[in-house]
Amino acid sequence: IVNGDSPPPKRTVDGVEQTYPPTTAEEKVARKNELKARGTLLMALPNEYKLKFNSYKNAKSLTEAIKKRNRESVRMNVIVETTDAKALVAQDGIGYD
Repeated sequence: IVNGDSPPPKRTVDGVEQTYPPTTAEEKVARKNELKARGTLLMALPNEYKLKFNSYKNAKSLTEAIKKRNRESVRMNVIVETTDAKALVAQDGIGYD
C-alpha cells in the first residue's frame, strides 16, 4: 500500500463513526516519549503507591502528584503558657489529607 492509498482511519464515539487525520511521525515520537517518562516514574515508586498514582495519564501531572504527596509535613509550634511553666507543643501534619 502506497502512503495515501489506505482508507482514512475511523473511530466510533458515542455510536457515531468519525474519520480523523492520520497520526504524524512527530506525534508518535512525542506519545512514545511521554509513555516512557511515565513508565520510568512509576517504576521508581514502591508497589503500594502505584495504584494511587496510576490514574495520572501524563508524566508532568504524575511528577507533580508525587512531589505533592512526598513533601515534608507542616510543623506548627504553639507556645502554651501555664501558671507553673511554659511548654512548647509541636503538631505535625496539620492540613494534610
